[in-house]
Amino acid sequence: MSTGTLSSIISAIQSEQGAIAAVTGLPSDSQAIQSAAQPLLGGVIAQVQSAQGIAQGFAASAINTLNNVLTLVNDKSLDAARSAVGQLAVQASTAQAGVNQVVQSTQVALTQVTGWVQTLNTSVGNLGVQRSSLQSQIDSKSSDAASAKKKELLLIAAGPFGLVGLAVATAFYLKLQGEVDSLNRQKDDLASQLSSVTATQTAVTNLSSGLQTGVSTLLTLKSAMDFMASDVGNLIGDLDPARDPAASATVITVFSRTCLTEAATIQADAS
Repeated sequence: MSTGTLSSIISAIQSEQGAIAAVTGLPSDSQAIQSAAQPLLGGVIAQVQSAQGIAQGFAASAINTLNNVLTLVNDKSLDAARSAVGQLAVQASTAQAGVNQVVQSTQVALTQVTGWVQTLNTSVGNLGVQRSSLQSQIDSKSSDAASAKKKELLLIAAGPFGLVGLAVATAFYLKLQGEVDSLNRQKDDLASQLSSVTATQTAVTNLSSGLQTGVSTLLTLKSAMDFMASDVGNLIGDLDPARDPAASATVITVFSRTCLTEAATIQADAS
């Protein structure tokens, strides 16, 4: 099992994908993000895995081809070497196109996830304001209810003289206490929503960071493939039959070994 940077990024994305899916009790705007995240991340994971396969397959093939080219050059079989390098150039171009497509699609996904982070930050802020407002209402109503209860107790203590106002005082106290209870239930519901949205916010923020690393890693991989494709192009030029074979052989050997190093770098970057 591969444990390189791209593989670690894939594992991190899968982890946050699971964390986002597991959250319950989200308000509608956050639910929309939760629903959209699953297909988006599934696509990103498949695309990055595709880039891994393309790059690793190309690098392995290139290493075999380049070692063969070195053997052919040593045997002075420049025509056969030219044919092998021409095929490698086609493979390099195809692999470049595949990795470039993944880079672009991952950048698009990162832009969308960055937007989700901003939306969730706003939601967390709004829920926090609502919680503070509810707490202020609870404090005010609780104070009023405590005053009403005190008045009720005074009327009870007054005995027969307090009977006239007692019923009204009790009803008023019960009304206020009911409002306090209702506000506390709203507060509990809001706290549950805030906890769920905050959990989603954390997972999506981590996801955004992971995708940024992924894009950076893919760009590094793309750069390595671009360098190698360019060097393969130079290698084709050095195999021009119009050139002096002896001089060409020396340059071809140097470029082939350079390309072998680049192929090993691609393998490492794509792991």
